[in-house]
Amino acid sequence: MSNAQCNKRLKEKLNVHMRERLLTSAIRIATAAAVPRGGQDTTPFWTPELDEIEEKIHNCKHSVSRDRLVARRREMLKQASHKRWKTLCNNMAVAYGCC
Repeated sequence: MSNAQCNKRLKEKLNVHMRERLLTSAIRIATAAAVPRGGQDTTPFWTPELDEIEEKIHNCKHSVSRDRLVARRREMLKQASHKRWKTLCNNMAVAYGCC
């Protein structure tokens, strides 16, 4: 809603409850537009291969092949996570002079 529309609505003769609803609605719209949605961060070990397999799973109907893709994704995710952990541990060891 633009400022002109807001001013026009405020000048109208409205009861308190209607003004409260309009204000609440305006606040919710502004919040939805301004505040980013949470929980959208990708994991640091997410790889393009995991993106590809995720898309295949999404496009595949429930079947044995889909179950295999899900198992493969789980294994790839586990490997990527483990690789990322080893990299971080090695970087910390070098940074703190442990090795």
